[in-house]
Order: sequence, then structure tokens, then C-alpha cells
Amino acid sequence: IGFIYSVVIFIHFKDSGSQIVFRAFDLITTVVPPALPASMTVGIMYAIQRLKKKKIYCISPPKVNVCGKIKLVCFDKTGTLTEDGLDFYGALPSENNLLQNAVEEVNSLPQGDLVNAMATCHELTIQNGQLSGDPLDLKMFEATIDWIYDEAGSETERYDQVIISEVRHKQAPDPEAMSEAAVAEPKLVSSDVLFPHFGVLKRFPFISDLQRMSVVVAPLHNYTSFPIVYSKGAPETIARLCAASTIPSNFRQVLDKLTQQGFRVIALAQKQLLIPRIRVMNVEREQVECGLNFVGLLVMQNKLKPETTPVINELHGAAIRTVMVTGDNILTAVSVARECNIILLEQKVILIDVTENDFGDAELCYSVVDDFAEVKSESKKNSQSGYQNQHTGLTPSLETDFVFAITGKTFAVIYSKFPDILEKLSVRGVVFARMLPEQKAQVVQSMQALGYNVCMCGDGANDCGALKTANAGISLSEAEASVASPFTSKVANITCVPILIKEGRAALATSFSVFKYMALYSLVEFSTVLILYTIDSNLGDWQYLYIDLVLVLIVA
Repeated sequence: IGFIYSVVIFIHFKDSGSQIVFRAFDLITTVVPPALPASMTVGIMYAIQRLKKKKIYCISPPKVNVCGKIKLVCFDKTGTLTEDGLDFYGALPSENNLLQNAVEEVNSLPQGDLVNAMATCHELTIQNGQLSGDPLDLKMFEATIDWIYDEAGSETERYDQVIISEVRHKQAPDPEAMSEAAVAEPKLVSSDVLFPHFGVLKRFPFISDLQRMSVVVAPLHNYTSFPIVYSKGAPETIARLCAASTIPSNFRQVLDKLTQQGFRVIALAQKQLLIPRIRVMNVEREQVECGLNFVGLLVMQNKLKPETTPVINELHGAAIRTVMVTGDNILTAVSVARECNIILLEQKVILIDVTENDFGDAELCYSVVDDFAEVKSESKKNSQSGYQNQHTGLTPSLETDFVFAITGKTFAVIYSKFPDILEKLSVRGVVFARMLPEQKAQVVQSMQALGYNVCMCGDGANDCGALKTANAGISLSEAEASVASPFTSKVANITCVPILIKEGRAALATSFSVFKYMALYSLVEFSTVLILYTIDSNLGDWQYLYIDLVLVLIVA
């Protein structure tokens, strides 16, 4: 309307065609001021500067405003909610088809496969004369006390086979003093010797998707023996790879008790590889990680960071939902979630499980974890429709005070076969355990489908997908995760989350205020120019400059 009005006025004053076009289009720069984009970023710039002072760094400035709309935060567990380091709690050997009590002093155990597995099955390296590697591996090896680790070098080059590293008991005989004569046909021998000495021939590294790692070692204290495989990983995963006869009868009972108490549990297994040592380099992972013999459990204590619970309470006070997405055991995750108030004391936890028959049909079932962390079976297996009926038929008290805990296996089935149930689980889902990296991203997507603006906070490479998928990702590590995340905190705890949300809200409020001011300024200037056009006049260049530089940029 203003454009047409100005053209009519200029025709009335009999201005030239070029002058009419020039002055009419000049109104566009008045309605949409050139300074608008720069003014809108002012709040973001100040927010980024304040975040830097608190050691939070941003590589994507537009994400700052997005943080102001966060209504749900997903947290990784280990290293994010809990301490990065682990404390060794004890080892549980398997004897007479039963898991024994936890032994804190590993050197008090008789020499055998459990201790040998702890000493050899890891990915440690020596850097500047110091052992370095995964904190779990470090704690596990340090717990053996009487063992020495050496990198492959001049001492180990004397062996015929290629040795990655050498692990031996402190009192093991000097290898050079041992006979180097070998028997042409190797025979089966026990690895249970008084002071063993191993060379690591091949290592299959830990992979998040597989939830396990393995090593193939050569008993150097006995040149005639076959290679030995030692594996460690998630208890459920290792149990599936073990011969059923070697799994302790109280395995599930002990595992549930430990995980419900918040411990991190690792299973250990072994077997002899019936091939000559020289052929180890050609063996595949599938040949190694099968038919294992279960040897025991390793128990680690992972304490909450002192900042975790106050931050969770602060987020709840701001009506921001919190969710845990972890690769750890589900009962361990539930225990930690209760401890830090992600799961409130009065809330019931329903564990969702899935079973599949030979025809590929999936059935859902659930069990309730009570306040004493004991699992109570509350239902039989339900089909898809049966589950929906059971869900809507919950008792009134449970209807308002319950949350879901889901494993990665269950989530995968629900994600692919029960999309209508996925939404309901996403609404009440609080703990997502044993999740693969891609499943963490799928959890974030399912929350976003409900309309949430999701923030993901993690510290590991397995969090990269979720950090990238989330509306705002916060990495507590400067390694791989920081590349995928728009925000990186050098303070390795979750105090950065409320800080970022506060700064995001401040920046968002500033952006709205600036926009309102600029819109009002544009309307006033537009009206002024139209009035001046009526009397065949206009603002001068210096007047425009004064308005843009003084009244707009400085005040805005």
C-alpha cells in the first residue's frame, strides 16, 4: 500500500520515471532495515562471550538461540553423570558352577584363568613410561598388582611369532633362562601355572556395537601349549558366547543384584584355540569369540559426580525433562537414575522386554522394579494389541507415577515393529540402556517427534550420532564427540547444561526484543518517509545515517 501511495504522490508531483522508481523502491530499505541481521546476532555474540568465560565453547552460533527452547535433556551415564574413573570393587570367580563372593584382593586368588584374563584382556599401551588407556582397563590391570606389562620391542623380538605385547607375573622366570626348545606337535596344557608369562599375539579391540573385546595369547612359560583366547565384555553378551555348561547357575541372580546396586559389571571368559601359534594372525573374530568358558565377573564402582544431582533437580525445577541414554546394564542405569533423581522416589519403574518366536513375531512384556530394586513380574507376555490394553488398564496410582526403562534390544523391535507404541514409550521413557550409537540417535529423534527441543550431553565417541541429531549437543570431551557437537565444555560435568539453557534463553529474549525494536523503528521511519513524500520531501543522507548508527545500532 505504501509503495502504491508513494507512486501516486510522485506522479501527482510530476517527477521523472527514474526518480519515481528510485524513491519508491527506497521504501523497501526502510521497511526491512539493512541492520536487522547484524542487530539480531548481538544477543548471540554476548552469550558466546559469556559462555567462553565459563569454558563452554560454541562452533555453531545459531544453536545458542535454540538452547533457549530446550525442554528435554538426554544424558549419557558413564563419564557424564558418573565419575570418569572407576574404582575396583572386586572379582567374582566361577567355581563348581557357582559365582563366589567378591574378592577385593585379586592377588589372594589362586592363579588361574580369571586372573590371567584380567592381566591380558585389555588395550593398554605405554606412553612416556606410563601405562595409558581406557580407565576400566587401567583399573582392572592395576588390581592384579603382581603383573608386569611390556610393549613389543627388543626383548620380545626373540620369539618366532609376532607379539604385540608381553604380560608376566613379577615372579615369572626370566624368559632368556627358559629353554627355547619346542615340540613339533603342540599339546593341550593348562594355563594354570604358579607364575605364568604370556605374549599377546592378536587383539580384537572393543567395539560398541559388539560390546566386547578379545585377545589371543601365547603362554610363553610353556612353548608346547596352544594359544589361549581371553574375552571380556557385557555379561549378557559374553554369556551368549559361552558354552551353557560353563555358565554358573546363580549367574542371573548375582548379576541382577550387582547391577541393581549401581555397580558396573564385566564378564570374563576363555578357551584354548586349537591351532598352531603361527596361524593365529589369520584367525577371524568369529572363530575366536564362540564356545567360550565362563570364568567370572569383574565388578567396578562408578560413583556419581557431586554436581549431578543438584543439576538434575535444577532442571526439574525449570520443568525440563531429563532422560538417561547409556550403553550400560539396564538395572545399573536404573539405580544411577534413582540416585541422581532422574527417577523420582515415588515413581515406579516398568522394565519393557521383548521376545521373538521362530516366525519373527514379537511380543512385549513388562516387569516392575519396586523401591527395594527387586524385579517383580507383573504381567505375562503380551502381543501388540494386548500390550496396549495392559497399558491403558494400569491402576490409577501407577497411571500417574510410573516411567519406562528400555534396553536397546527392546527399543530396536519397538522402533521397527511397533511404531504406534513408540510414541507412548517416548512419553514415559526415562532410562534407555544397552543402546548402540545409532540407537541413541533414534531415541533423540523419537523425542523430537513428540515436539521436544532436545539437548544431548555426552562425552564418548558412541555419543557422536546423538550429539549431531539433537537440537543442541554438548560434549564433555575434546576428542571425537567435540567434532560432532556444536558445544564443548572443558568442565567435565553437567553444570554446563543449565548455564547453556540460561544463556540460550537470554539470547533468545534479546533477539525477540531487538526484532520488536527494529520492527517498531522501521514502522516509525516508514510513516515518517511517507508523510515527507506527501509534501514532496525526504530525509537527508545525514539524517538517515544518524538514525541507522545512533538510534538503531547503539540503542538496539
